[in-house]
Amino acid sequence: MNAVNSVRADEQQEMEAGVIAVDPLPLIGRWINTNTATPGIARVTVASRGDDLTIRISSANGPTPREWGDAPIDVVYANGVGSQTAMALVAAYDFGYLETRVEANLSLGLLVVATFNTFKDGSPRSNYFGREFFYRADELGEEHAA
Repeated sequence: MNAVNSVRADEQQEMEAGVIAVDPLPLIGRWINTNTATPGIARVTVASRGDDLTIRISSANGPTPREWGDAPIDVVYANGVGSQTAMALVAAYDFGYLETRVEANLSLGLLVVATFNTFKDGSPRSNYFGREFFYRADELGEEHAA
């Protein structure tokens, strides 16, 4: 079988030397789940601390959300090959018995968060996927927490 050697036309363009810095500002802020009855993630906060980007997740756990803590954002993705506008991120949490890969992207003004959950403790539980939708808290006059 022959390998396919093709890429998109915009990926073939030669770029000027240097790395294009992706501006994470569109992702930064406090995000609230659109589903107030979610059993999953209640809030997501994306923050910039110096040159580092972090994500903080609060899961729905009755009247008091459970904090996952801060995790470094591994990669920020732009919305195109030559773009400087961020539109997606990848991060990971390791809880010992469970590893959660977090992938989030902007779509129509919402932050779409997908989680890929893998159990590492040898239990018979199934690994599982989740996807939830979040609105920016700032846009509704709520306090900006970064």
